[in-house]
Amino acid sequence: MTNEPGRVALARDSVIPLYYQLKELLRERIEAGEWEPGNQIPTEEELCERYKVSRITVREAIQGLVSEGLLYRQQGRGTFVAKAKIQQGLQRLTSFTEDMQLR
Repeated sequence: MTNEPGRVALARDSVIPLYYQLKELLRERIEAGEWEPGNQIPTEEELCERYKVSRITVREAIQGLVSEGLLYRQQGRGTFVAKAKIQQGLQRLTSFTEDMQLR
């Protein structure tokens, strides 16, 4: 079932909470490159209308993605896609003294 061409509707009869389903849909759009880093995502009101959910559901989904670092908020401006973070694994744990000696 879709609510827009190419969009999957939320499964209201699922045991998976609506906010989590919405969070995953938004994540997919970000990861697919539909929304590029720095771009503003649709407003809470637009997402409420598009997915037929409450504002609380939208806010919880967005907050989850903000917590994960995929989105960021600017007060008075909106919510934006964050730039991809560079993942660097811990290669070796050193003390401050060792680190300074190596430099």
